[in-house]
Amino acid sequence: MVFYAKSDGKTTIEMHTRDLLNHLSRFLSCYPAAFVNIDSRIAAAIKVAALYHDLGKINTRFQNSMYKTALLPDLLKAAYKENQLEQIPHGVLSLAFMDIQELNRMFGEAITKAIRLAVCYHHDRKLVYEFKNYKTLIYEVIEKDLTRNVKELDFTLLEYLVPVKSGILRMPEPERISAEQWLIYAIIKGMLNRLDYAASSGLEENTFEIKHNDGGTNLPKQIRARFAQEFKADLNQVQRYMLNNRDKNLVVRASTGIGKTEGALLWIGEDKGFYTLPLKVSINAIYDRIASDYNYKNVRLLHSDALTRYIDQSDKDGDTDPMVLYSQSRLFSSPLTVCTVDQLFPFVFKHNGGEQLIATLAYSRVVIDEIQMYSSDIVAALVCGLKLIQDAGGRFAVITATMPAIITNLMKNEGIDFTLSESFFPESPARHFMRLYDGEIDLEAIKRDGKDKKVLVIVNTVGKAQELYRQLKGENARLLHSLFIKRHRKMLEEAIMNFSKYDEKGIWITTQLVEASLDIDFDVLYTEMCTGDSLLQRLGRCNRRGRTVPEKPNVFVFNTKNGRQTGSNKGIYDRVLYDVSWEMLKPYADRLFEEKEKFAYVDSIYDENKNKQLIDSGYYKDIVRKLEVLKNIKPFDKSKERVQNEFREILSVTLMPDAVYEQLGVADKLDEWQARLKKDSGLANHDKIKLKSDIQDYTVSVSLSYRNDRRVDKGAVEIIYQNSGIFRSMNEYEFDEESLLGVGFVKGKFKPDNSL
Repeated sequence: MVFYAKSDGKTTIEMHTRDLLNHLSRFLSCYPAAFVNIDSRIAAAIKVAALYHDLGKINTRFQNSMYKTALLPDLLKAAYKENQLEQIPHGVLSLAFMDIQELNRMFGEAITKAIRLAVCYHHDRKLVYEFKNYKTLIYEVIEKDLTRNVKELDFTLLEYLVPVKSGILRMPEPERISAEQWLIYAIIKGMLNRLDYAASSGLEENTFEIKHNDGGTNLPKQIRARFAQEFKADLNQVQRYMLNNRDKNLVVRASTGIGKTEGALLWIGEDKGFYTLPLKVSINAIYDRIASDYNYKNVRLLHSDALTRYIDQSDKDGDTDPMVLYSQSRLFSSPLTVCTVDQLFPFVFKHNGGEQLIATLAYSRVVIDEIQMYSSDIVAALVCGLKLIQDAGGRFAVITATMPAIITNLMKNEGIDFTLSESFFPESPARHFMRLYDGEIDLEAIKRDGKDKKVLVIVNTVGKAQELYRQLKGENARLLHSLFIKRHRKMLEEAIMNFSKYDEKGIWITTQLVEASLDIDFDVLYTEMCTGDSLLQRLGRCNRRGRTVPEKPNVFVFNTKNGRQTGSNKGIYDRVLYDVSWEMLKPYADRLFEEKEKFAYVDSIYDENKNKQLIDSGYYKDIVRKLEVLKNIKPFDKSKERVQNEFREILSVTLMPDAVYEQLGVADKLDEWQARLKKDSGLANHDKIKLKSDIQDYTVSVSLSYRNDRRVDKGAVEIIYQNSGIFRSMNEYEFDEESLLGVGFVKGKFKPDNSL
């Protein structure tokens, strides 16, 4: 009799298992040293798990569901009914075929337990250890069902298959494993999941793990060749440092624009690598740079809009299948992936289903860029995650212009081994001359400078940006913030970059949005005070390329206290860090601010040995508290969905402003979209995905201060298509696509006919 693993009527259990083994062989040919840093027996343990993981599928109830008809007599129908069960999970039944004594002899008890856990839980639909309460039924299935069917099984990969009750007697329970055992289990189970998903998705063997040089391009050589040919230069000091210290975990501090990205890529070398950044726009830029500037086609992209990017890419070049690229991204098949940290680090919650993340990082190199931009929650998760990556055998490099000493000290306290580099800064004259003011931004000065200079104004809140824009109306001022619909924001981002590039004069009013996401260069900066790390990011948008050495102030900092936490006001910036940043900045006023001094300035704020107030800050207390929570999480405590919500922990809603909705209705766009998205429209699946992405361009993601934020009309019913997640909002919205003028989405102001 044929026993199927899949419902396609073709894939037998042996065929599916062979697919897993072939993918495993490909993997080991790409990364032969994988996992040896933690235990040289793990590769063999993964193979054992793959061999046994689906044998439980020979049970009658599973096979009848594959055949869509009752081909096998269901001898235990009454017993299943008595226990109110449809099936016993096949992962549980697969344990019956495993010889525990033989596995203990081969691997020892710890790895044997990890193998059995991996097989038992390799599907994360439900914690199957609950089925230990049905041992009587399970014993009956083994004696009367598996024992009968195994005699008919054609499975040549294992010589001796006899299901026995002793394999179930000590069903592994996840709540009883130690932290060290969890790491071994997570690697075995994570790799088993990756192999299983790859085999089930039908990926070719040579695409489960794409070799670094597949396609003929060697990225490190491309980088060096481009430097020699186009820049007529060798590697600079930070790039040489990272190349020469590939055998270490690194924390590298280097100024913006000095070439940290290339240094990080050289540090990754020909190993598997993940390059993480906090903002999607920055990730897209790095991805395009690697793929285009260095002609490296094996790089992949992974964030919430990655599939849409692949579809756009396919529309342009026509020779790539976006679904294949996206599958490779999701399966971590590429030798280099550029992604957001939320795609990698949820494994710190040790939830069932997240093990493939740490399993992959155990033989990879991870780059964390701009760590100072993350909230205390994410910093705690990163510190916890870096410790687990180190313990699993992986490597990491943190690269940033402003590395808070508080984070490096926490890393040391957690036993994370790394080398802290010297501070790298360009051997060039100072770029910034600051003047400080205690009070509101000087609008008259902005107006004067705006007549013959490129003036950048950065404030701490969207509301303040909108207020200044209204006050500067008629002064050749433009506005950019996060509360424009995506379509309009793209227009404005392109406009501000063109303004920066060409010989134009005028004023741009912005928010933190431009701190790291846009490569712009202005003559003069007017900014509200913020925390020191953010301030240095803002300085990087003024005289960025050091065109001149300023002889008078080109940076004006105003201590408005806008966005500063006070009492019950959550604010944007921690009160202690904000106040210390302001006080520590004063010695650098009314003179040139040297590059090396900027590192000293940040250290004076974020090093608890230099700033005794730091330990009283909410930022520090939050990191310490949340890190302690993460360290004490037990495996399987949280569901996958709960982990995703907690890791992102941002209250937001996707809205289509009524003004936009009405314009689309007049243009008959809404009816057109709904017709094309119908099941019987004939539109291909990836075209529907692209259309849904196009619809999202007319929406804005609005962060809420709290769930019942009355300043935002969140709508009541999803619009345009089912489960769109888009709601129609009656908040005011203003923007003209021809002039690129308008304030965007306004919190707290509603259309006159709004019922509110």
